[in-house]
Amino acid sequence: REDLLRLQSRELHQYLLNSQPKAVSRWLQLRDGATTSPTNGPGLGFSLHEVETLFAANTAEEINSYQQQMEPFLQALDVRRQLEFGGSNDQVKALLQQLSDLAVTRDIACLLIHEDSLGTACGFTKTAITASSPSPPMSSEVILEASKLIMTLLSHNLHLNCEHPKCTAMLCSFLETDYDPDAVEALVLPPLPRISSRDRASIASIGGRASLLVAAAGPPKPQTISTWVENLVTTEYDLDRGDFVDKLIKYDEQRLRQTQEVSESLFSHGRTIPLLLGRLNLSSPLSNHERRTPLRTHLLKFLLNILSSSGDRGRRLFRSAKGMQVLSTVLRGDSWGEPLDEASNFEETAELPPSEWQGLYEAQDLRYYPCDFVDDKFYGPKDRVLAAAFLEYLCSEELWGEDRLMEELLASKGLLQVLCRVSSCQNLLRVILRHRRFGEALECSATTLAERFVEGQLRPLLSPSLPRLSVPFSFGGFSTPEHREALQAFHRAYMEAETKNSRMRILSFMYHHLQSAQGVDQEDVDELSRLLAAHLPPEVLPVAMAVFLAPCEESDAAARTECLYLLRLVQLYQLRGTVPKFVVELEGRLRSLSEAGSEALCLTAPLSPSLVKRFPRSTLCELVQSLAGLLREFTEPVKATRQELQILAFSRLCFYLPPQKTSQDSSAALWAELGLSDRKLRKVQETLLQIPAQMLEAPFTDFSHPNCCMLHREGYLSLLQLTLDEQMLAFIYCGGAWMLWANSLNTSALTECSKVPAYFGVA
Repeated sequence: REDLLRLQSRELHQYLLNSQPKAVSRWLQLRDGATTSPTNGPGLGFSLHEVETLFAANTAEEINSYQQQMEPFLQALDVRRQLEFGGSNDQVKALLQQLSDLAVTRDIACLLIHEDSLGTACGFTKTAITASSPSPPMSSEVILEASKLIMTLLSHNLHLNCEHPKCTAMLCSFLETDYDPDAVEALVLPPLPRISSRDRASIASIGGRASLLVAAAGPPKPQTISTWVENLVTTEYDLDRGDFVDKLIKYDEQRLRQTQEVSESLFSHGRTIPLLLGRLNLSSPLSNHERRTPLRTHLLKFLLNILSSSGDRGRRLFRSAKGMQVLSTVLRGDSWGEPLDEASNFEETAELPPSEWQGLYEAQDLRYYPCDFVDDKFYGPKDRVLAAAFLEYLCSEELWGEDRLMEELLASKGLLQVLCRVSSCQNLLRVILRHRRFGEALECSATTLAERFVEGQLRPLLSPSLPRLSVPFSFGGFSTPEHREALQAFHRAYMEAETKNSRMRILSFMYHHLQSAQGVDQEDVDELSRLLAAHLPPEVLPVAMAVFLAPCEESDAAARTECLYLLRLVQLYQLRGTVPKFVVELEGRLRSLSEAGSEALCLTAPLSPSLVKRFPRSTLCELVQSLAGLLREFTEPVKATRQELQILAFSRLCFYLPPQKTSQDSSAALWAELGLSDRKLRKVQETLLQIPAQMLEAPFTDFSHPNCCMLHREGYLSLLQLTLDEQMLAFIYCGGAWMLWANSLNTSALTECSKVPAYFGVA
């Protein structure tokens, strides 16, 4: 009776039911919820008379055997209470071993869970201490024994089939089964500060090491399964940390060896998945992520095992922690970007220098800590290989499938820019490019880039005194609705244009890195390139043409930043099928932009804005007047002026595709090269004056004139042909400007235009 009252006072007598004879179990069930008073009045209780009546028909030997069946429960309760007082490492280890041995029995496991033994054992897995903590840090042996106790208690799967509500509630709380990733912010691991000088004396007095980490101040975190995992994967010593992660993997894999249907992982609830992703996020502060390559491979394996049977819940947890972006940091590794020293962090570092692919990455996507990859010299980049295989397995029908993987891709950012640069991801990239939703994923990525660019451009203009650049872009500060509507309309138009530009930049970027990929079969590269080409928007040629026609007002180095982008776009466009000769020659010009000979006139040299402004070309009459004026000014004796005028003539007023040409020293030679004269230009101007001016303005309409007609007025350019005596001249309208055709390189005059329509593919 005394032993029974001891258990009943803590509501633990209910766990005796399965170990006692049927009569005793029934007697205990009738008293479930009774008070601890020896005499319960008219109700049922645990009075001496009732106990004597219960065993009236039993022998002393039978009563002793019943009591002996209670002994393990009493022993478990005693050991559990001793554990609360702690002790030395050896004492705690011995107590944990006793509890592990006792917890093999299901009913005793229920009792221990009821008494929060999971939380107590979890507390003994934490190696970080505070100055106010009087106990020394736990050794690795104690941590292993505490983990063994947790695993033993969890192995009964009592959250699925336990008949005791309190035990089930305690276990579900430990497993975090009610955790909702959509209702809370994604997990961000706080940096773990080093021990301060103020705390060193107290730590030394208890035998601690100077390099131990101090737990951050604040309310204590609840002891849950994710806390246990966090304690193990953040242990200070690499060997211990690797051993602990290996133990977690082996424990979780036990369910995978079941002959019946594989059960879900106990780690698939709560914060464990976000926690593991936080340790894999190489763009986080150095103290927050795993720095050893072998341990990252173990974490990836552990994470994949958990996700393999967690269904939609695992996918939601994966997304809440931005899993795709985290894996992209592992895939990237140190393959590209700017190395940082250990004292720096991603936020404090200055902006990166500009590159030809400026704007396709955020700053933190182009930085890494070299110390994270010191193992690669001996171990190899196995974490990157495994991360690629990880994504491929997520794509398989056994796990998520292609449709759900695309949903995760749509919810992430920057992954396309990484996959195209990692040769081991080519199979996955093929699946993504073939998927019906790739266009949607491309649009999402382009929109993200455009939002960042447009916000950065407009914020300083609309809020010049803004104290914090992190404040969201807003139109709410303007006084009238008309002002706000006008700015919003401008913002929408700006966003639309920049989204199209970003879409083409991403395609160009992906194609560029596919071409330079190593270890990939050329047939695979060609197939992936054709899949990319199918998603090119119709604006590709107008964009290339407009940039070709735009004046160059920057240095050669700055002008080349767009050259590679346009070159790859034009090359990608050619994969769509037969293209006109103009596209082929445009590729040649873009390819040779940086190859100017010493005696040749470089047509990509920058021009002063004042010189460009003197020779307009927005209307056809302005173009003819500018040509005539330029040819007259060419008689100037200053050589530098003649060179600038020739660059202006063949890069802006005339459609001449080669990036360089031989310089002419006299106006007569230049007139002859073009097949023009001052008299001919006057006659052209007279003919144009006979046509109504609105007929020669976009959008063009049909008009009738014996010596002038529109050959083409759709698509990215319009062609006008004019007959002058026995000579024909062609004029090209593109990007809001007119140019004289002067690209017949193998004829007596550059302006010979019999094959112009076929050249542009508009015949």
